[in-house]
Amino acid sequence: MELKQTIENLNFPNKYQDVINKIDLNKTNDFVKAMLNTIVKKYGISNVGSEIRFDNSNSKVSTHLTHIIEVGGLKIISDNNLNIDDKNNFQNIIVAVALVLNCSLAIELKNLKIYDGRSSNYYNNDALLTIVQRLANHTISGMSYSNGFEHHATLMIMNNLVSQLTD
Repeated sequence: MELKQTIENLNFPNKYQDVINKIDLNKTNDFVKAMLNTIVKKYGISNVGSEIRFDNSNSKVSTHLTHIIEVGGLKIISDNNLNIDDKNNFQNIIVAVALVLNCSLAIELKNLKIYDGRSSNYYNNDALLTIVQRLANHTISGMSYSNGFEHHATLMIMNNLVSQLTD
């Protein structure tokens, strides 16, 4: 699988790799593909490619791509039962999930031939740091959500990703 090989080649530090090893990379990549296919269906492949080339962070396409990591990360944490209650490992989990989704995003955009980045990552480190902070905030909110983290993750996906793409 391309995502697994890419991650192995990037040789992330053990503190992230230990978390990555607990993530079902096939399901994660399938999620990214599904979201990208929905974005392409809504806006058209040429428009998505154009938005990526112009790199306008205020565009709807850019917002959707960001949400694949920012909100989709909640789904990955929930689906893989990652132990976010472990305060010592919380940051490593958030960063590792974002790294995996960032790699998958780059791979799948390249496979659609609408991204020609030379990197195995779609977002650069500065942008990813902002997204990681947002994912951390959403995760903390979910930890105290009255109906549980999984329900919070599902609501966030439905309200901030799926519904935005199916309007």
